[in-house]
Amino acid sequence: MVQTEGKLKELVSIDANNSLLEAARLLAQHRIHRLPVLDPESGSPLFILTHKRLLKFLWCFGQQYSQPDFHIRTAKDLNVGTWVGIRVVFPDTPLTDCLDILLNKGVSGVPVVERDTFKVVDMYSRFDAVGIAMEEKADSLEVTVEEALKFKNLGTKESDRVVAVRDTDTLWKAITVLVERNVHRLCAVNETGAIEGIISLSDVINHMVVKPGENLKPIRVPRKHYSHHPFEYNDKEYRNRLHDSATLLEDTATGKLQKELSDMSIR
Repeated sequence: MVQTEGKLKELVSIDANNSLLEAARLLAQHRIHRLPVLDPESGSPLFILTHKRLLKFLWCFGQQYSQPDFHIRTAKDLNVGTWVGIRVVFPDTPLTDCLDILLNKGVSGVPVVERDTFKVVDMYSRFDAVGIAMEEKADSLEVTVEEALKFKNLGTKESDRVVAVRDTDTLWKAITVLVERNVHRLCAVNETGAIEGIISLSDVINHMVVKPGENLKPIRVPRKHYSHHPFEYNDKEYRNRLHDSATLLEDTATGKLQKELSDMSIR
């Protein structure tokens, strides 16, 4: 469970009979990354809806409906993503400073850039902090960002550490990269590899779904019963449900890190 200033966050969920538009609105309104979908009759949880799954659905089944602008204009031209006031850290930045940005500045991932050139060399996200939070060692936070990323990058090619597109690429190219690379965010870089912008899943969903549907009214659909027994899930569905459970570690770690940083500041 995630705690903010000692109070439990309200559980935000959605009825399985509601529309994807309403789900996207809730994700945006509450600034959450996962939305439990409940059986309308029993109230039992059926699955978790995420920005990633929603975008994958649009990419697979809605390409024929995508607006022409998506294919010819850049994300920056369409004002999708963050292009000013981008928060970055350097390899030698203390990890505590990086965690402060992640926990208190409303971002879930911070580009790691070279100090002189601002070339993107890595990305540090809240999920990367899970391992550190679970170690429960007194000195686990007293390292630099570069040192904290060493374990994550074991066996990883340098070219795979940063998922990026050019700042001149179209929005649809950015969407394709987000889906095919299965990431939550990507960097937009210039010809030298320096950071120019950040495009996240939520940025894209807000632009493609939430904003165009602002004036649409909810559509009533026939009520259905969605409950499943465990034996009805195939192997792929089991893996997806296990993955959803694993991502809850990120939320748990966030609460623990918030407390550790607070304790360090008191000392």
